Amino acid sequence: MNFGNMLFGSKGKMQQYSIMDPQQLAASNLFLNQAQQGIQDPYAGFAPIEQHARSQFQQSIPSIAERFTSMGQGAQRSSGFQSALGRAGAGLEESLAAMRAQYGMQNRGQMMQLGQMGMQPRFQNYYKQGSQGLMQQLAPLLSQIGMGAATGGLTGMGLFGRGMMNQYQGGQGMGSILPLLMMGGMQ
Repeated sequence: MNFGNMLFGSKGKMQQYSIMDPQQLAASNLFLNQAQQGIQDPYAGFAPIEQHARSQFQQSIPSIAERFTSMGQGAQRSSGFQSALGRAGAGLEESLAAMRAQYGMQNRGQMMQLGQMGMQPRFQNYYKQGSQGLMQQLAPLLSQIGMGAATGGLTGMGLFGRGMMNQYQGGQGMGSILPLLMMGGMQ
């Protein structure tokens, strides 16, 4: 607390405190980073799946060639063989495109869930009550001393006895002394 706050007090203000411990905060940050990267490139990690499918396709080419070889000499040079290979390749590309799209949608959905986990509230707001300073605490006493001095010296200040203002007419204070002051001015 600084000297100014000690004398004059402080105003209330809104503050925050963390509701996560450091490990939870680190995990939350990790979730957010992974989600952001996953949403930016939802197809990351698809390359091995694609490579496996292409390898499987390469292994199926000999079986297609074998079918055409059984038809006789030169069948592999025919337009039918080329057409069969083309259809198989197109089917592979269609399958890969569909798998890639499905992979991206699933990955994007998982990244959204991961992002939601990372976006859990981290802080709580609260109102910090202001404090009274020494001046606010002494103000009632100082005003009583000031009024007492104005109406009767040390005795009026209440330093010796109850004070003149409080004794006059049953303790009605300033309201009972004003008529007397006004009468004194009329004489």
